Amino acid sequence: MYHFEDIAPIPPFPTDEPGFVNELRKYPRRQPHWKEFSELPVNTIDLRNGWKIEPGFPDPDGLLTSAYDALEKFKMEHIKKDSDQLLIITKQDESYDCEEFSIEVTNGAVTLCAADTEGIRRAVYALIDIIRGNDIPVLKIGTIRKKPWLKNRISRCFFGPIKRPPFFRDELIDDIDYYPEGYLDLLASEGINGIWLTIAWKELASTNFFPEDSLRTKRIEKLKNTVNKCRKYGIKVWVFSIEPASWHPASNPLPSGYEDMRGEPSLSGGYQAFCINSEMGKRYVRESAASIFRDVPNLGGMMLISLGERPTSCLSYADEFEDGKLPCAEKCKLSNSQILNTVLSAIKDGIKDAGSNAEVLSWLYSPRPAQIKDWWFDLPSAVDKDKIIAFNFESGCTKAQTGKVHAGGDYWLSAIGPSDRFGRIAAAAKNKCGFAAKIQVGCSHELATIPFMPVPGNLYKKYKAMKALGVQHVIQCWYFGNYPGTMNHAAGLLAFEDFTQNEKSFLISLARPEWGEEMAEKIADMWLKFGEAYSNYPLDIQYQYYGPMHDGIVWPLHVKQVFRSLPRSWKPETYPAGDAIGESLVNHSIADAEILTGIMADIWNDAAAIIPELRKKYADDPDRQRDCDLYEALQLLINSGSHIMSFYHLRQILHTGNNCVIPQMLELAAVEKDASAKMIKLCESDCRLGYHSEAEVYKYFPEKLRWRIAELEKTIAALNELSGKTAEEIKESVKWDGTVINPDQSYSAKTFSCLIKKVGNELLFTVKYDKISEESLQELRQLMLMDKSGIKFPILLLVKPDGESFGFCNSAQGIKITDLGDDEFLVRVPLGRFDYASEIFVCIQRIWFDTAQKMHCDNIPAVDSELELKLNFGGHSAERYALLQL
Repeated sequence: MYHFEDIAPIPPFPTDEPGFVNELRKYPRRQPHWKEFSELPVNTIDLRNGWKIEPGFPDPDGLLTSAYDALEKFKMEHIKKDSDQLLIITKQDESYDCEEFSIEVTNGAVTLCAADTEGIRRAVYALIDIIRGNDIPVLKIGTIRKKPWLKNRISRCFFGPIKRPPFFRDELIDDIDYYPEGYLDLLASEGINGIWLTIAWKELASTNFFPEDSLRTKRIEKLKNTVNKCRKYGIKVWVFSIEPASWHPASNPLPSGYEDMRGEPSLSGGYQAFCINSEMGKRYVRESAASIFRDVPNLGGMMLISLGERPTSCLSYADEFEDGKLPCAEKCKLSNSQILNTVLSAIKDGIKDAGSNAEVLSWLYSPRPAQIKDWWFDLPSAVDKDKIIAFNFESGCTKAQTGKVHAGGDYWLSAIGPSDRFGRIAAAAKNKCGFAAKIQVGCSHELATIPFMPVPGNLYKKYKAMKALGVQHVIQCWYFGNYPGTMNHAAGLLAFEDFTQNEKSFLISLARPEWGEEMAEKIADMWLKFGEAYSNYPLDIQYQYYGPMHDGIVWPLHVKQVFRSLPRSWKPETYPAGDAIGESLVNHSIADAEILTGIMADIWNDAAAIIPELRKKYADDPDRQRDCDLYEALQLLINSGSHIMSFYHLRQILHTGNNCVIPQMLELAAVEKDASAKMIKLCESDCRLGYHSEAEVYKYFPEKLRWRIAELEKTIAALNELSGKTAEEIKESVKWDGTVINPDQSYSAKTFSCLIKKVGNELLFTVKYDKISEESLQELRQLMLMDKSGIKFPILLLVKPDGESFGFCNSAQGIKITDLGDDEFLVRVPLGRFDYASEIFVCIQRIWFDTAQKMHCDNIPAVDSELELKLNFGGHSAERYALLQL
């Protein structure tokens, strides 16, 4: 039986420029699907001889040149004639609102009317869609008029650097063009009028507070070039930051003489909040904003996460699950809302000092599933009308699945929302300040290794709810969820939708330009089925972050227990996926996940039955072939995610010695091997597949898929080897062979010891901590337990030095902790949490950070490997556990 160490090394990530980048440089094909006709239908005008554009709209800066060029390119590529017999006229009517437009078709002309250049731009792209969507090249006589209810529709470059670990790439430093003309034309045609990119104030601003960064000039010049280039396509550039940044003695020290800008007392980890109530603090924020917006004319706005991501202002002291009171409240007498508005006002004042009318958008990030306290809903109360606050649309949403109600955190495309908290904060913001929804248009944390998830009906429902709640702006993506295509196009249309047409009618109108009139209804029905399938995605934040849907297609399947962790979906992990499948299941049992993903796969497979017909019908349309590649890839990914749940559920039975499940496990391994082979061909055909924008790498690619096929051959051989063995022989072959510990013994690490006892139906852990040698800024003490099969979410108890404790993801409910004094604690764990099993995985851990922010770790059992803290896990890694035999 093979061991974890027998797994071959994973092939390295491809380092060449992703192929989709070159594709995005090309102008869109916009291929219509017209049929021949001889007689002109009544009440239409004939387009077969082309047209002439007569620009009557005032455009001194030439901002509409790109839109006119798109219309001309479409004509010359598909009409192939140029005539002045039909005029397309643009004109201004100042009574229209921003971006509102009309298209009037008469026998002699097509007139596009708007008050501003962006209204004309929207009219031009709408006209192209209408022409493409007809089954013959004609236009119906009549008038349409559209008005947006969403003002700012902000997206992001799909392949732009995230300016975060592990690569720390900064798009304002390198020489790569992240906004080629063809890409901008495509984004503009899909209704996007804003993009955001990441900055740090101290790197980009020039103030009297800090020395100027040595690379500032280079960053400013590239940012100016980006702004000017995007502006030609009606796209404003927003700078994104998590500011004003908190202070830290190692990473962001507060210079001597500026102590008034430091909040008190320290936050965890040695961080100290930025105090905005000082005149010095207001001046620093104002000067920073003024410098950036003065040196980069036409910059569209500043977007920042003010609360919930990393420490910023004194608001960072407020606990979203407590009363929100600040330890420094008596110092400044400001409410939480007033602190927020003071920060935003200083930014807005700086922007005005620069002579700019750019906007300020504050994203209040509350991603966790648990209910937040009332003070959050008071945050809009003091925010002025000239600022915008944004909130996650789905965080905290609930859904009944497999007979239980579950809550989802962060972003969801499979769950419609909105959450109750979004509705409450929308009501609080009404008539107070601008309000934006933070959603994911293209894809979300559920599955982000594809360009987009083709479920536009889900967007219809979301946007309809957004409009009803008075949402005025939208942030359409995080680092992922922004690739051009069906979903971006749907979002752009929905921003102008009055929702008098129902969901299916909207989907038919969305399908026409890409698929043609004849197939539009079939495509709409397929999308509806995709949406139905996707609604069964387990509403479990851990399944998003650690589950197999993203890249299960390259996960090995372990027959023998190796008890290794799962990869993070958003990180470029270099280790193979392990078998501690419970890491991905905080809300659901493995049976729940198996049922839901099985339903999801069945409905998707049924909807995908149309793909061979689409392949044949659109054989001459590369873009539609790419859509088929995507639909097939998703079919493989969703089936793989379901098969992995089934495999480990069956493995639990196999490990009891029951060989009756081996045929099913063999079939799953064989199907997965075939799926990986099919995905190789799809990846070679479609270079978008496998790329994760936040990981900044391909999570699956041909070489890694071939690696997986070889590993699955080992899985199949191991199962065949077990098929003729007795129950005892099977249990001996598959058992875990790592460190074993026993109760009624004391175990020592370098800085603490632990006595483990079994008393009745409880496990007792008495942990005694010694003084650590380094001066510590932050300390984490964790007791972690996981079931022997690894199919349930672990208990992750965090004990603070002051005796306070809590469990990551509410995992420590029912566990009692007693402070024995002298830095000694007794933890009582009911064995019922583990169904009174005779074996449990255990890890006791102490982590601390010294004044240089270096992390130290002490572990029982002793472990040589370096530790990396993980989201929702702290110091948990399955490979750091020992098996406690009771």
